[in-house]
Amino acid sequence: MRFKHDGFDVAIVGNGSTGLALAFDLKRRDPNIRVALIGPKSRTGSASSTAGAMLNCWGELIPGTFENVEFEKRFRLTETAMSMWPEYVKNLAEETGIDVKINWGTVVFTSPTGPANEAENFNYLISSLEKNNQEFEHLNVSDLGFMSPDLDRSPTKAILINDGRVDSLKLLDALDTFVDKNGIQNHDQKVVSISKFGKGWNLVLSDSTVLNSEKIVLANGAYARDLLDNCEELKNLVLPLFYGAGSAFEVKLPTWKQNESDLVNLNYVVRTMDRGGACGLHLVPLGEERFYFGASSGVWEEPEQDHRMHAISWLSNAIERDFHHAFFHADSKLRGPGFRPVSLDGFPLIGQIESSGVYMINGTKRDGLTCSPFLAKIISDEITKGEVEESLRTFNPVRKPISYFGRDKAIKSAANAQYGGEIMHGLKVTPYMHESYFNSKMLGVSAIYENRNLLDFGIHPELLHFYEYDSSYNKYIKKYFE
Repeated sequence: MRFKHDGFDVAIVGNGSTGLALAFDLKRRDPNIRVALIGPKSRTGSASSTAGAMLNCWGELIPGTFENVEFEKRFRLTETAMSMWPEYVKNLAEETGIDVKINWGTVVFTSPTGPANEAENFNYLISSLEKNNQEFEHLNVSDLGFMSPDLDRSPTKAILINDGRVDSLKLLDALDTFVDKNGIQNHDQKVVSISKFGKGWNLVLSDSTVLNSEKIVLANGAYARDLLDNCEELKNLVLPLFYGAGSAFEVKLPTWKQNESDLVNLNYVVRTMDRGGACGLHLVPLGEERFYFGASSGVWEEPEQDHRMHAISWLSNAIERDFHHAFFHADSKLRGPGFRPVSLDGFPLIGQIESSGVYMINGTKRDGLTCSPFLAKIISDEITKGEVEESLRTFNPVRKPISYFGRDKAIKSAANAQYGGEIMHGLKVTPYMHESYFNSKMLGVSAIYENRNLLDFGIHPELLHFYEYDSSYNKYIKKYFE
């Protein structure tokens, strides 16, 4: 091993949007702070580099959010972060000369191909926008010239909301430029282990270099799980993390199809709400007749390096048949897989692990990039001032799992997610069989709860399979319910 005891003040593990935002915040506060940033420049598996990327606050609103304390706190985290983005990119441009443009505006629509509860979710979104004094606009679905779906898939309702988008690759480029210009030591390596050393921590890198730092921040997504599991001082303290895998397409219209002017000139994200437990279908304009279209979603114990065929099939079918027939002729390439970090309860892991000097910005699921300016501020405040954001103590990494609403609502949500997912992949149920088929899903989900003797706890629908199988239940979950 090559020892390199530089005595860093902060070592940031992970060079995605959250890790870079923290480095940016820390160095702007104190140019003399000694910061190490550690992560492969390739960013293989990074959720940030494979994202669209939507600045998403309202578009995936979960019904019941404002009637539940934990879910509302989670939502307000994203809402606060959204308000910080204009100042964030302004400061970034001043520091680097790179202008990361924010494009505001997202069209959210419903259609007959959506899950049975899509209308309910859409109505909850509208009522929540109204109650929170948010501006939005009802759109005439016949005026959506940027859409040309199959006739039986035409939108039934649509609104324009104030969610937005940025170019994730340009954002990462700007943050990388800041790192290079401001004396942040950048290591193109993985961290393979961490261990206590004196008053600080040693970090062993994949090239056998050993760094020493007073504090560590784990912003490396679900990869943090193995680091914690193999650290004597920290193992068994933090809720486990899993890999929220997602695939997407980047497509480009051929020259002879660029007469579709409404589509070519589209300046809004166009999306559904949540479908089948995934983040919904979303089309994101990238400029120069290019578009991002995603995204699949599945939560796994280990990172899957390849794309699942059913995800590719679903996406390629949907972009042409649900959005615009012109995409039949588009050139395409796959983006991803990117691994969104998902905690055992689906809520974020934010803050210090007890009084160890190791902090986490993690478990942000699909909102890490959106929340990155606020998360960076929170952790910077805690590191430099010892100040903890009171409203977010709920999401400290050392906690028991937070219930997904109550048991009954969670069971119904999981049944809806399963049913919706099957519809997305081609299931057709005759109308008179809908209720009995849905009830069969409810019984299947309820059986998992009964098997685990969960009487007053709700499982996040995307994590239900970890509770279903003995191997994952015994390994990750059982200890929390004994």
